[in-house]
Amino acid sequence: MAQYKFEGDISNLNEHHLAFMSKVISQQDIEVKTVTIHPVGEAGDNYVANVKRVHIEGTNRSMKMIVKIAPTNEVIRKSMQIDAAFNREQIMYTEVLPKFVSLQKTAEVPEEQHLRYAKCYGSLDEAPNEVIMLEDLSESDFVMLDKHTSLTDECVKSILQNFANLHSLSFVLKKQEPDTFDYLRSKLTSLWPLVAETPEFTAHIEYIEGAVLSVLDDEVYRSVVRNKIPDMFKSMLKVSKGDVGKHGVIIQADAWTNNVMFKYVGDTLVQSIMIDYQLSYHQSPAMDILYMIFNCTDHEARSKNFYDWIDFYHSELDKNLSNFGLKANLVYPRDQLDADLKRFTKPILGLSLLLCTLLMRDAKEASVVKENMNVGGFLDAVKSMGGQELQKESLARGKKRMEDLIDSCLKFVTVASTDTMAEYNFKGDFTNISERQLDYINKVVLEQNLNVNKVVFNSFVQAGDNFGANVRRISIEGENENMKMILKIAPVDDIVRKSTFTEHLFHNEHVMYTEVLPKLVALQKAAGVPEEYYLRYAKCYGILNEPPNEVIMLEDLKESGHIMLDKYEPLNDDVVRNILKTFAIFHSLSHVLKSKEPATYKCFEIKLRDVWAMMATNPEYTKNFSTLDDAVVLMVDNDNHRNIVKNKISNMFNVILKLKGEENRKYSVIQHGDAWTNNILFKLVDGVVRFSAMIDYQGSRRNNPVMDILYMIFNCTDYETRKDNFYNWLDYYHSELDKSLSYFGLKADAVYPRDQLNADVKKYSELVFGIALFTCNILNRDVNETKEIIDSMEHSGLTELMTSLANTKMTGESEKRARKRIEGLIASYAEFGFFDHFGN
Repeated sequence: MAQYKFEGDISNLNEHHLAFMSKVISQQDIEVKTVTIHPVGEAGDNYVANVKRVHIEGTNRSMKMIVKIAPTNEVIRKSMQIDAAFNREQIMYTEVLPKFVSLQKTAEVPEEQHLRYAKCYGSLDEAPNEVIMLEDLSESDFVMLDKHTSLTDECVKSILQNFANLHSLSFVLKKQEPDTFDYLRSKLTSLWPLVAETPEFTAHIEYIEGAVLSVLDDEVYRSVVRNKIPDMFKSMLKVSKGDVGKHGVIIQADAWTNNVMFKYVGDTLVQSIMIDYQLSYHQSPAMDILYMIFNCTDHEARSKNFYDWIDFYHSELDKNLSNFGLKANLVYPRDQLDADLKRFTKPILGLSLLLCTLLMRDAKEASVVKENMNVGGFLDAVKSMGGQELQKESLARGKKRMEDLIDSCLKFVTVASTDTMAEYNFKGDFTNISERQLDYINKVVLEQNLNVNKVVFNSFVQAGDNFGANVRRISIEGENENMKMILKIAPVDDIVRKSTFTEHLFHNEHVMYTEVLPKLVALQKAAGVPEEYYLRYAKCYGILNEPPNEVIMLEDLKESGHIMLDKYEPLNDDVVRNILKTFAIFHSLSHVLKSKEPATYKCFEIKLRDVWAMMATNPEYTKNFSTLDDAVVLMVDNDNHRNIVKNKISNMFNVILKLKGEENRKYSVIQHGDAWTNNILFKLVDGVVRFSAMIDYQGSRRNNPVMDILYMIFNCTDYETRKDNFYNWLDYYHSELDKSLSYFGLKADAVYPRDQLNADVKKYSELVFGIALFTCNILNRDVNETKEIIDSMEHSGLTELMTSLANTKMTGESEKRARKRIEGLIASYAEFGFFDHFGN
């Protein structure tokens, strides 16, 4: 029940609103005589809230407040996400903004530099009766400017000062209280996905485009918009949901003219204050900057001042950060800002064109839109806008704003139709890399703080060196220094991805590089293991685990003297021992983790996906792999060998399922899963192999350790070397396993006894035989043959891929190489007695 009698415009106010307003007014130490409510603004000034001015007259003093009242109409609440919008504004006024200013007070920042915002007297966050009661800034001589007139240079710079102040405090809070920042950030997720991911929005995109095209008549401008609006909104959705990374801040997110108030002394602007934080969320600072510039200024002003404005913002950011001992060039480098401005152009253009259709209307026309919103929601109102009859002045205003927007985007930053290579200053070969992947690559490159001049893409592998990814080397030329990275790019074609389990393979590598490998080395460091005995792996600069645009960006080990050996040449004894030592260290750390942190190990086990098991339970795979049996049979000369290899490839799926059912997890470890010659790099010291580093962890999963050992030995060595060294290699592996375990007080004989190793070698030999026959068909082909197969994969399913493998004839040299490997494989298995254990 309301405590006071409210006079004036009380439309859209219910008892809940009035009762809360009475409560807040009673807390102001005023002996109240009258409370009068007046409307604020006109239709079109605010589409989300009802805004009122409350004039409180008392015997001791008087005051005014601004009251923002949420609409209770269920249709408009749902379509405009009113619950979330008012919740965000409450969080900003009651938690975020006060916290930011408290940081400034603690650091003794001069008061005149404090972030200024309207005082919040009270907020009711009870849907559907939300109310926010704020300081009336007009009482301090702040005014709202004409939304139809371009802001002046001084106004823009004043807003940019506000942005720099607001954004800097996110960086400060991240530095000083990261948990607090993460907590606040988690409460301020973007509203855009809530709107744009609905079926209703998708169905209405054509009407947004129609509303824009109804205003534009010049074909030059229409061609930029036509059929592009859906992509613009998809890109907006993408940046709203994407990982902002270390450069993200809490932004205002809706800084158009009516959401900023200005204070003048005479004709001189002295201050501006942002209002309306209903869309605030965690995003790049570039979003605030572009949104304001493109929605509050015209092309003429932008042409004259755009680059100066960006310089000014960055200098103001640096000035604010300096109060806390931070520097903009380290926290948010200028080249990162420039890249973000380019990255956000497409989404901002789409959003700004939509805003144009709203903001170009006069009060009478805007009231029609608002009535349509009340009846059918926001999207129905958009649907009706294209057919609404408008005044000539409104159409002219809208046309100019839209043409100005497109002109500015073309002049200053890149829109969808321009060349991505120029956008990021990328050079060289980046074919088959999607725009999203290029966006991410650019982001990671800029995070290296090199003041990048250019990035050159090179294809450094030949066909057949890698089948699971498109691998590139990039050379980054910067003013500070140069560096190189290796990129693994996932194919985006749906058919290829499905037939090669791309999503699962890249997921595994993501887990390995970001969780498993760092954890294993952390165990070694904690135990005081000598550094030269650490598990070696390429540093990971960044991973985009976002199907179908996965990217993995790794250290280029060639820069530290690592080399890749010839995949056609069998590995010698020294090299094999080096790899076995690496296996022993790698496998030992699984045993250590199981012992010390069993829950962590179990988590990794669960996260890593067994792609071989997926294939084994997929009828399409079991059917299509049988075509390779015939191809292998044709490679060998005598009938005895043909009988031995017959059906061994297709049968390996049965063996996989059998072994999985019989697996003794006590001895299982996280394995590499694909350790053939091209997936291991070696560092030479005085011409001798001293260290090896495994790469490509896409096949990693929980499995028996002998699978890594046998897979490497029977895919990378020849019969003669195996004959002389096989059992010595097993001894060496076990001794190195014991050595690595000893740093943690464990013994190999207790963790993985030698006789168990011997038994497992026999048990898993049948599966490795089938896999080695399969890989013989792939790994022994020359570049031209392999390219033919890879080209057939580009848009093909599994059947086409297997048919291509079976039917693409090997040349004389390739066939000779493959036959020798198969015959050597058979000879080794016969000599070691492994055939006796098949089917057991």
